[in-house]
Amino acid sequence: MAVKEIHELALKAYLEKITLLNYSESTLKNYTNHFSKFLEYFSDRKPSSITKERDYAIPT
Repeated sequence: MAVKEIHELALKAYLEKITLLNYSESTLKNYTNHFSKFLEYFSDRKPSSITKERDYAIPT
C-alpha cells in the first residue's frame, strides 16, 4: 500500500476517533486540518514510523 493511501486511512481513522469524543464541527475541522498538515510534513513516511524520540528530539 502506498504511503499516500496509508495517510488517507490514518486521517479517516483519526476523524472517526475524535468524532466519538463529541467535539464540535469546528473543532473536528481544525483538528483534522492540523493532522493532515502533520501527515503532509512526513509525506514520505508511514504514520506508524513517526516517533517522538526520533523526529522531535531537540538537540541539547
